[in-house]
Amino acid sequence: MKHTLLLGIYIWAILGTVRALPVTGTDYDRYLTGLPFEMPAIPLPDIPDRQVSLETFGGRPDGNCINTEAFARAIDHLSEAGGGRLVVKAGVWLTGPILLKDRIELHLEKNALVIFIPDFRAYPKRETFFEEASFKQLQSPISAYRASDIAITGEGVFDGNGHHWRPFRKNKFTADEWQRLLRREGVLNDAATIWYPMTPDVQEYARREENIIRKYNTPDEWVRLKDYVRPELLHFYGCERVLLQGVTFQNSPFWNLHPELCNDLVIDGIRVRNPWNSQNGDGLDLESCNRVLVVGSTFDVGDDAICIKSGRDEAGWLRGVPTSYVVVEDCTVFYGHGGFVVGSEMSGGVHHIHVANCRFLNTDTGLRFKSNRQRGGHVHDIHIRDLVMADIGAEPILFDMYYQGHSAVEAMEQGSPAVDQQQIPPVTEGTPRFHRIYIQNVSCHGAGRALLFEGLPEQPISEVVLENVTIDADRGAVLSETEGVRLCNVTLRTAQPQALRIYNSRDLMGEGVRCNDRPLEESTVIQGSRSRNVILREQQAVVDTSSLERSVTN
Repeated sequence: MKHTLLLGIYIWAILGTVRALPVTGTDYDRYLTGLPFEMPAIPLPDIPDRQVSLETFGGRPDGNCINTEAFARAIDHLSEAGGGRLVVKAGVWLTGPILLKDRIELHLEKNALVIFIPDFRAYPKRETFFEEASFKQLQSPISAYRASDIAITGEGVFDGNGHHWRPFRKNKFTADEWQRLLRREGVLNDAATIWYPMTPDVQEYARREENIIRKYNTPDEWVRLKDYVRPELLHFYGCERVLLQGVTFQNSPFWNLHPELCNDLVIDGIRVRNPWNSQNGDGLDLESCNRVLVVGSTFDVGDDAICIKSGRDEAGWLRGVPTSYVVVEDCTVFYGHGGFVVGSEMSGGVHHIHVANCRFLNTDTGLRFKSNRQRGGHVHDIHIRDLVMADIGAEPILFDMYYQGHSAVEAMEQGSPAVDQQQIPPVTEGTPRFHRIYIQNVSCHGAGRALLFEGLPEQPISEVVLENVTIDADRGAVLSETEGVRLCNVTLRTAQPQALRIYNSRDLMGEGVRCNDRPLEESTVIQGSRSRNVILREQQAVVDTSSLERSVTN
């Protein structure tokens, strides 16, 4: 779609100072009290009491004028004056990318709709790191780089126009939807299973870029790379004191919100939306961030909803910046591949995370921990409590150390006779470690499988506590390659008679474990030559969790 940029006479007006609404009016300290670890208060952005309107700088909310330059002029004006609030009033604002600077608040009033134009060439290139090699990615529609004291507030909506960027998989569409899609200009892969929204001129443009490796000479080879060129809707890199409050972010080309290497970040009452079938349509990806608060927000997305990351493989090890001291509370996920997720890019480590009072409804998985033998990284001191879930497609609680690889559980369920005699590799820098994870007070009504813990034989999932957990599911739970797991007052009700299967696990203690209201010896199977010291009791357990966590931690 082509847009006409109407250029009028621009009059530079210096506005008087107008008192803006403070971003410091909410007491966030209440979320940081009573945590199982010490966490300092999170300072909010320091935004001067200066306010300007986008219309003063040539902006027009008519759904036709492209306002890229108006946003840039307004932000530059505020930046030169020492910062302030840029107000976007009600209307439809078409624009290219917006770059925030120090001490700037972007405020969207009610019924303000900012739509980012789907013009590949309107977004400058930037260097990034992904897939184990440097390459060029497009600047995000909303971005900030090494900025401090920035905020996005209000009641408006940012729309990334992502359907003009994203590929579409045939198996996620009805026959009629797929035929309508094929009538658009685009490219099919050789297998005719994935459609890419690229015009011939975009293909030609992209082929000229130096990041296109010589071997990418055919359309089918190119579309593999195009998948990584799509920008996130919002990317903040190396920023300090950030607030996202009240607004809606939707329809992203790639991930929706991606704060990376940011400190002191508050996300409050936002809405994050993507179509259920959007490729890589994550909600929030916190990567190598420190001191973060996510509260009162809703997610309805096409991939993982609230996701914790810290870099991928060797790049993550070398950077060595974990995501740490994160509090997630009172959030709702309506759809996503996972409600709360750690990984799979967690090579720099993840620690001291608190998740509480959240709802996961119709997600593929609830709590999703994922990695593989190449990732490395150390995930520990994760505290999760008071969750309700319903209609979970797979597992309410999943630990998958074979992410995107052939797993021991798959082999076991397929009846492979060699699974217990597999050669165990040594522990290396690439071996991920997940331990000291505490999950309390979880109820799930309806799931595909009750639980799946799938550790590595060389590095079992260790020191995980499940307390006061009740799950109704079709299939029973599987605990494979674990060590020091504690089940306290866990109830499993499954359509499958075998409610609990324990494979190659050691030092597993269960108190108050109930499976299908049947004796444990009838509903539980213990297998594997490395299983030992597995003790399960049906009687009610009375557990001092705080002392239990201290003993496990020490």
